[in-house]
Amino acid sequence: MTHAGTISVTLTTLNPSTAPIGLGLGTPGSNNACTLTTSTSDATAATTPQFTVTASPGAFCVKAYDSGNLTTATAFAIDIIHS
Repeated sequence: MTHAGTISVTLTTLNPSTAPIGLGLGTPGSNNACTLTTSTSDATAATTPQFTVTASPGAFCVKAYDSGNLTTATAFAIDIIHS
């Protein structure tokens, strides 16, 4: 991201599960790690963002993870909008 603004993250689909998952925004680190600075452990598919943050220019990453609720392989889609 080359200029400051807001970042909105929306979990748009979660299939076949409806169980909540973890979703976070952070900064990339070594070994492909994503150090989360904002997160929720109970994200469900929605049409509105799970979170919106104000951010300075820089590199960011988004992480989706099983927060202990998934019982099967689950596909997901995430919208990330910077404005």
